[in-house]
Amino acid sequence: MRTLADNRRHAVRTKVFEVSIITLNGAEYRAHLLDVSDTGARAHCTHRFEVGQRVKVRWNDADRAAEVCWTQADDRLGLRYL
Repeated sequence: MRTLADNRRHAVRTKVFEVSIITLNGAEYRAHLLDVSDTGARAHCTHRFEVGQRVKVRWNDADRAAEVCWTQADDRLGLRYL
């Protein structure tokens, strides 16, 4: 059985610095994507999200459902696509 750590190690990450919108319960928050992969993304957003929250990420005219899988005090967060 694969774990989240396995997925993180095997997913190829691409560094980006792109504006995105993270939507939570209808509220939209501006964020910057820092890297993306097939399984998720790392972002910076001044809104404080909680681990486990389900969000929508809009980037490059596409919406992806995601779950917040980690947060850091420096406003960075990890998103796992659902």
